[in-house]
Amino acid sequence: MCDTSRHKTNLLTIGYVSSLHYQLVPFTIAAFHECYPEVALNLLDMNPASQLKALEARTIDLALLGLHNSLTSHDLDGQPVTPYRIMVALSTNHPMSRRSKLTLEDLNGDTLLTMSKDTYPGWQEAIDHHIVGRQSRAGVQEIDGVLAIMALVASGAGIALLPEQVRRLPHHGVVFRALTPAIKVWAWIVWRRDNTSEPLRRCLQVLRRESGWKVLRATRGSRSS
Repeated sequence: MCDTSRHKTNLLTIGYVSSLHYQLVPFTIAAFHECYPEVALNLLDMNPASQLKALEARTIDLALLGLHNSLTSHDLDGQPVTPYRIMVALSTNHPMSRRSKLTLEDLNGDTLLTMSKDTYPGWQEAIDHHIVGRQSRAGVQEIDGVLAIMALVASGAGIALLPEQVRRLPHHGVVFRALTPAIKVWAWIVWRRDNTSEPLRRCLQVLRRESGWKVLRATRGSRSS
């Protein structure tokens, strides 16, 4: 049950990646607004690297960051919020595109198109954690953005391992296939440990109550899945 006592109007600023968190954001907004309708929410679409910089600069209160292992600062706390499956993105002309499920071994020799380390820190490390020793790649090409990756996949320049929610973006010439065995990674929310914002405290309280997720310290060396 929500705390129905009145509070003065405040602002909570949240950073998120629209291509990755379109399902999580509406849930967060709805659950929070139901309890604290007087708090204004400011949503900023920004990549994970920009979110980390914004947390450091204190221009956002909460980041829907993506991956735990992108966190390198001991000034941050985090909480896992939702798992998502990794799927294979292939050109419709790829020899494997007619199959409903693929193994990593099926993709041996394909160039892997991946999100840039500068823009999506921790992403490739999380993928490598699962695929090491299971796929022989022709090479890795870093791309700055999901839409650019899918355009290159459609052209036949390589394959990509992407979160399942990316399927809802326009992807002409691209098909998504499930991996077997499945690979899952966790999306995280992250905030500054020294942020004493009352709206942030309330938001975290709502998320914990609604989900039952355990709050974990965001420190180096923890696993992301």
